[in-house]
Amino acid sequence: METKHFRLTKALIAVKFGETQQTKLLRLPLGADVDVFGSSVIWGCVEIVCDDQHYHIFEEDLLCHSTTRSCAVAGQEHMSADGTCEPDGSLNPARLNMYQT
Repeated sequence: METKHFRLTKALIAVKFGETQQTKLLRLPLGADVDVFGSSVIWGCVEIVCDDQHYHIFEEDLLCHSTTRSCAVAGQEHMSADGTCEPDGSLNPARLNMYQT
């Protein structure tokens, strides 16, 4: 699977599993760079890597509140650079589940 790189355009809540089965909710900050690692064990989520840590976030949140990193670096901020969201912010269902294996 090709790695997808994103920059968050909104702070998002993420789930982090601890080594002792503890689950934590954390806020990933606006502007955080994240890489999609693959499908999550949580339904509707993807596993991502941010600052060498693994998190789980809703796929819909990631796709609607991020840009592709190359687009963000070039200064071309868009709601969703990959076409997942329509200009009004509504979801484009044809683009969901693009990370499922």
